[in-house]
Amino acid sequence: MGIVLDIGGGSVHNDTRHSLARIPLRWMIRQCFILRTGILFHKTMFKDIGLDPDRLYPHVLSRPAPAPYHPDCLAHKYEDPINFAKNDGGTVRIKEPFINEEEEDMLDALTPIYDQLKLVKGWWFLELLPNKQRYQKEDDSWTHTLRYVKIILLS
Repeated sequence: MGIVLDIGGGSVHNDTRHSLARIPLRWMIRQCFILRTGILFHKTMFKDIGLDPDRLYPHVLSRPAPAPYHPDCLAHKYEDPINFAKNDGGTVRIKEPFINEEEEDMLDALTPIYDQLKLVKGWWFLELLPNKQRYQKEDDSWTHTLRYVKIILLS
């Protein structure tokens, strides 16, 4: 199950350049513009999360094809990934200029999963506690049940 911080790839430090969590974040922000939600953003921050503000406003432009993965691509630039989230919760932070959203996606996709349940073993205790779930039946009546998390151990 994990914790809320693990949604989308994990909770890394704000100044971590590449992490899995940036991929769904970019998608959610793009959807806000497509749906014209009226949510206000700091345009100057978009490049920090791998978005080109000129492709979002005043009209959302369609995304180009993903960056190809080949021996000479940007993904092979680093022997040890720079600015990548690490499985141990640490990261190396070096400021690099924004390239384009497709290459940001590629570099973000190559980062490890940041899993709090592996980093802080104490969270497992909460995973074992039962929780009360309430839901509405087809006849519009409400019911509740006590559920236990099914633990699946993967090696």
